[in-house]
Amino acid sequence: MVHRLLIVDDDILHLESSQEFLENRGYVVDTSSTGEGAIEKVRANPYLYSLVVLDYRLEDKDGAAIAEAMTAINPDLFILMFSGDSSREAVLLSTRRGACGFVDKSEGAVVFLAEVAKWCKKFEQTTMTISTCQPLTDREILIQSIGMVGRSERLANIASTMQKVRSRSGSVLILGESGTGKELLARSLHRSDQGFFQAINCGAFRTNPQLMASTLFGHVKGAFTGAQNDKKGVFEEVQGGTVLLDEVDALPIPSQVELLRVLQERAVIPVGGTRETPVKFRLVAAAKPQLMESINEETFKPDLFYRISRIIVTVPPLRERPEDIEPLVRHFCKQWSEENGEQKTFLLSTIPYLQNYSWPGNVRELENVVFSLLDISTEDKISPKQLDAKFFEKQVAAPILSGQLLPLKERLERAERQHLITVLSLSRSLREAGRQMGVSASTVVRMLRKHGLKAQNFLTVEKNKGPQNGTLA
Repeated sequence: MVHRLLIVDDDILHLESSQEFLENRGYVVDTSSTGEGAIEKVRANPYLYSLVVLDYRLEDKDGAAIAEAMTAINPDLFILMFSGDSSREAVLLSTRRGACGFVDKSEGAVVFLAEVAKWCKKFEQTTMTISTCQPLTDREILIQSIGMVGRSERLANIASTMQKVRSRSGSVLILGESGTGKELLARSLHRSDQGFFQAINCGAFRTNPQLMASTLFGHVKGAFTGAQNDKKGVFEEVQGGTVLLDEVDALPIPSQVELLRVLQERAVIPVGGTRETPVKFRLVAAAKPQLMESINEETFKPDLFYRISRIIVTVPPLRERPEDIEPLVRHFCKQWSEENGEQKTFLLSTIPYLQNYSWPGNVRELENVVFSLLDISTEDKISPKQLDAKFFEKQVAAPILSGQLLPLKERLERAERQHLITVLSLSRSLREAGRQMGVSASTVVRMLRKHGLKAQNFLTVEKNKGPQNGTLA
């Protein structure tokens, strides 16, 4: 993104030199030669600037007073002191009044440019949010055509396949983990079909095969206890539409045999009946990727597999397509805002933590997490500090030690350490870090000692400035 900066300096030659230096490197730069003028620019548009570069010694005001006035207008404003006065008093007073950093003018162009770039990056991380209004890319539009949300190449390839399949007859087998959107794909195929869409979860009938057969194929009056009237099965009810059989591998063998016959003959015989009834439908079967194991274990008939797998579509789990997480979060934020009449969103800096997580529940789990965070948050921007500890574990899979899961105490300590690092990197002082975690500054110090960490390696204002060389042109 292009960052807009405000430079404040009463040395006109230095002001113009700094402006030209930064504009030549892609920044948009406004200037002011007085403190009051700079404050008025911020007051007129508090969120316009990514960074204010402020001289400490000005004729009308000192930099600390200007920084204090600006942060009163926008507490999240980043202010970098850039001054020839680098006395201890100037540095301490500036940072206490709201400056995020201090660079001596004698340190030169390289150090100055690095500090500007660092704070602009920090602005992106702590202020920039995902946009719920940004235009969709061609790839996102293609994926949206099948009822899904994302931008990954793998989803786009699935969308292209599904568009081709829509106009063709024949069964489709969709393989994927729970929560990946198999039913959404099935519904996208139905859009070109006549009749109705009916989704049946075969796993719900594991303990009642008779009810399964009745649901699929129908029954005649008196076929079994409780069958008081004739009933059509779903293949007849959809009237030329689409039947989704989710968890198709849960079908008992007798129902598999009958389903195979229905697919071959395009006719059903209801339970307890003898007369065939012609049926017209598109079958979409869905199962987890382990379907082949059911064939090897002889709990799923190979003949039925060949019949339902004329076209196979495999939906990758969310952990294998992390680039889809940001558009999904954007989609869920928009949904939540429309339902609740409030505008809440996620900081861009929060997204990498979501991308690092393994998402065993896939998109369904992500949706639940996003809605939960939006529901309970008192802030309008979801930041990393609001995430659960599990999102700060670097490994995608559960940590393994000698073939066993790590003890709970060690897992919690790792999560605490990572959370501490994250909060410190977003804070300007130990006191601020403590406020974010709901503890005192002294408790933060004890946590640092416990985990063998040094505050200066993470706190924003205490980071090293780097090598000294070069001068401003």
